[in-house]
Amino acid sequence: MHNSLKKVSPAVFGIALICFLLPWVNFSCQGHQVASFTGLQLVTGTTIQQQDMFGRTQNQKIRSEPLAVAVLLVTIVGFVLSFLKSAKSSLITSIVGVLAFVLLLLLKSKIDTDAVNQGQGMIQAEYAIGFWLALILFIAAAALNGYIYFSSKPPAQTTTPQT
Repeated sequence: MHNSLKKVSPAVFGIALICFLLPWVNFSCQGHQVASFTGLQLVTGTTIQQQDMFGRTQNQKIRSEPLAVAVLLVTIVGFVLSFLKSAKSSLITSIVGVLAFVLLLLLKSKIDTDAVNQGQGMIQAEYAIGFWLALILFIAAAALNGYIYFSSKPPAQTTTPQT
């Protein structure tokens, strides 16, 4: 049973990698969406076009977000480690899943703070399917690999005193 569960772990991290191609965060101002970013755009940075109040189009460069880069790198590490067969690798992969989860929550906090600070409270960040799916997958990866590790350990041997 552990072998079949161990085969699921790369799929979980692989789907989390695919989530970087999906929308992660939408920014809106007074109910109107002004920008939308995928996880990959948060990693690489992008340029968006915005119209000013006179109808002129302006390009604005959005820099790469270091926490998004960290989430991607940790996800790649988890994907690679999930192919290893040892029990210790399951523990490490579980820890990687927890780390990716925490980094993603830190990224959310930073985006929320930046939206409030840069938009003077008028810009709201709304998180999209790619973000939430990645978050759930990191929880699943941590739980699955933790289960594999702890259920593969042999039960503790109890010795009975001899009289």
